[in-house]
Amino acid sequence: MALWFFELGAADVALTQLLVEILTVVVIVLLLNRLPSTFHRTGRRRTTLAAVVAVLAGAAAAVAVWSLTGRRGLSDAGQYFLTEGEAETGGTNVVNTILVDFRALDTLGELTVLGVAGIAIVVALESRGLLPKLHSPVTEPAGSPISDAEDNTMILRVADRLLGPVIVVLSLYFLLRGHTQPGGGFIAALIGAAGIALVYLAAQDDRVSRLELPYLKLIGAGVVVAVGVGLLGLAEGSFLRPLHFYVLDVHITTALIFDVGVYLAVVGVILAAISRLGVEEKEPPPLRRVGSTAVPVPGPRPTSTTAEPHHPSTAPLDRSRVRVLERQSGRATETATGTAAGTPSGTSAEGTDRHRGDDS
Repeated sequence: MALWFFELGAADVALTQLLVEILTVVVIVLLLNRLPSTFHRTGRRRTTLAAVVAVLAGAAAAVAVWSLTGRRGLSDAGQYFLTEGEAETGGTNVVNTILVDFRALDTLGELTVLGVAGIAIVVALESRGLLPKLHSPVTEPAGSPISDAEDNTMILRVADRLLGPVIVVLSLYFLLRGHTQPGGGFIAALIGAAGIALVYLAAQDDRVSRLELPYLKLIGAGVVVAVGVGLLGLAEGSFLRPLHFYVLDVHITTALIFDVGVYLAVVGVILAAISRLGVEEKEPPPLRRVGSTAVPVPGPRPTSTTAEPHHPSTAPLDRSRVRVLERQSGRATETATGTAAGTPSGTSAEGTDRHRGDDS
């Protein structure tokens, strides 16, 4: 898809597509590592219906893209953007001028929605917590390089040291040139977020975060900067109207500052997702039973929820996590009881199955 967009001349869209796919894969891997090993069973009828709906939806999307691509003439608005865009905004990158000049209000709305999504990630994880990471049943042979965290991450750590500064400089470069060349705040933020993902992947231990940055403050600062630029436009009679001035014979526009707000908010959202999903939590607190409900033992609550690592004792315990812990505790108890009393292993297995059925 990215190559197709580039072939059609949409370099900005191609870069966005490529970077979004890279970061989406990183976040999906973090989520897959947190999902339970099994889900509730569904009937064959429901599975067949879901498969048919998925195939029809995918086919409809493919037909729509094929039928609508390159089959419409240039609209009057598009012609105006191409012919008058440079004179009106001082920028030659028509995609960026549309986003931060002509339709800046739409971009501000999308930026606000993105910021709310980042806050929702933090709130959801604060209130519900995370399931324990799945442990692979594969065992490494003795002396294998993958069994040692330091040896296993050597390539990524070297790449982080070499490519980290390059990615930061490249991100700022795409931010500054966005008004005249392919780039802008969103693309630059995605490049910077790719560097953040590299820093996370190069970490030797998931229990120690290498990304101790105030992501919520970055999200808020991005929205505040964008709104502040809009208020400056009131000096020219319109909200979000770009202002133009020169610094040492260099043309500067407030649209660049607006792009800075986009940059901060996007980096903050991606940083929040990677920081909260990627860092291993501490062990869950011990459980005590009140009636038939398992609850965590009360403990001290942290004074800040912005940059400190999340601890499960600060939030209500997730029911799925309770079931996992109860099953593990039940298996250990039944195994010990069966061994002491000489009970065959099959009896213990049957008891475990009955316990699992009660939970479900």
